Amino acid sequence: MNYLCLINNILYVDNKVIDKTFNKYIDELAYPYFKTLSSIRLSTKKLLNIKKNIPLYISSKILLIPIIIKNYKYYINYYSLFKISYKNKELMMCFNDGETFSLNLSYSKYKTYVENSEKIVSYLGKYTYNN
Repeated sequence: MNYLCLINNILYVDNKVIDKTFNKYIDELAYPYFKTLSSIRLSTKKLLNIKKNIPLYISSKILLIPIIIKNYKYYINYYSLFKISYKNKELMMCFNDGETFSLNLSYSKYKTYVENSEKIVSYLGKYTYNN
């Protein structure tokens, strides 16, 4: 999964309509990892002191960066990103599978959204247990 879009309560995953609510979809995605949407948000808030625009760490392959533009919510999978470029006031994201997605968002605004995700990556790097 590269990204999710929540537009007028309709959920799109990689440009396909999903017949579930956002909460239900995330709960089902997180269930195999013994998590729920509320447990992810709660632990991220407490451990990293992130109060808004909370990234959703689901697994080592899914870390969703929340991006809000007007009334639209986008969740970009941090681990699927291959390259970011900025051209003509559009942020162009290229994913590992070759798919592209663009948003009308400044690069500096994008970086503010990514900073919280990078806190999670850093935290996980410090607290990963090697067995």
